[in-house]
Parts: sequence; structure tokens; C-alpha cells
Amino acid sequence: MRYIIYGAGAVGSAVGGLLSSAGKDVILIGRKPHIDAINKNGLKLNSYEKTMIAKPTGMYSITEIVPAKNDIIFLCVRTNDTEKAVKDISKHYSKETTICAFQNSVANEEIISKQFTNVYGVAVKMTCYSPESGI
Repeated sequence: MRYIIYGAGAVGSAVGGLLSSAGKDVILIGRKPHIDAINKNGLKLNSYEKTMIAKPTGMYSITEIVPAKNDIIFLCVRTNDTEKAVKDISKHYSKETTICAFQNSVANEEIISKQFTNVYGVAVKMTCYSPESGI
């Protein structure tokens, strides 16, 4: 199973970094400066208990990925970017692909469900901050 984190901002990077540090196959999709830093130095995660460096694969676009049967996509973009992200993902993945919405609105699942059949809303309870980007 491979986890595709579409939207490597603060929440997406934290979730993807934690999965990667647990030995899972993770691809983060995000903005070039952030992805370049992750690919060069890894992703530093600080918690109350420890600091760790995760090593997920970073990519700039979903078009760089060859879809695999068991891919799960975690959609971690802001609500106003959901429709664009869903259109982008639907060009490369089948409608049966599992999409988990790690987002801040209850409207996202409805938007995603117009293109995909396996859609799950996820409640995230964590404080995330990306000091380099201010997000």
C-alpha cells in the first residue's frame, strides 16, 4: 500500500511524515521549495516526545506518479482548492481510488464524491506549523 499525500502543507506533511517514519511508502505532493527541501534534507518532525527526520518521497505533481492498484490518496489541500485537486487526481486515477479528505470543511466529501466512489472524511486533531512557509 502506498500513501499519496496531495497537498504537502503543514497537515499533509505532518501526516505523511509520521506515516513515513513508521515505515510506510509515502509520496508527498507539494510546492517546489518545500519538496526540494524534503528531498534534500528529509522532513523534520517535532513532538512533545521527540524530534525525528522522516524520508518520504517528494514530488511536484501527481503526473510524476505511476498509479498503483493499492494507492490511497490523502487530500490535504484547503477547501477552496478541492475542485481543482479532484480534477487533477481524476485525470490519473480511476473513480474507485480511495480518497481520504484531511480538510477543514464538511463540504469536501460531497465535492470529491462527484468524481470518486470511495471517499472518507478524516478528523485531524493536531497542531501543525511549517516555520519555513508560515503555514
